[in-house]
Amino acid sequence: GLNRFTTDEVPPIDLHRPDPTVAKGAIQEIEELRKQRDPVALTRALDDLKSVATEGGNLMPPTLEAIRALGTVGEVSAALREIFREWQAPS
Repeated sequence: GLNRFTTDEVPPIDLHRPDPTVAKGAIQEIEELRKQRDPVALTRALDDLKSVATEGGNLMPPTLEAIRALGTVGEVSAALREIFREWQAPS
């Protein structure tokens, strides 16, 4: 059906403009995190995550292990993407 009450006016669009200082602060925090973490522990945790993903096991424990080793969401996602690949819509 049709809406009973319509208008010809186009409502103004107020786009959010992110504050660039927030992004810079987040990047600095990640850089500091990467300096403080144990790269060997993180590599071991991500390798364990990929191994469990390959075997079809429970991903939660190795995911938590990777996060505790100060892995970022991007790093954990990249490890899983190596195994599962990205979903592609059928064409």
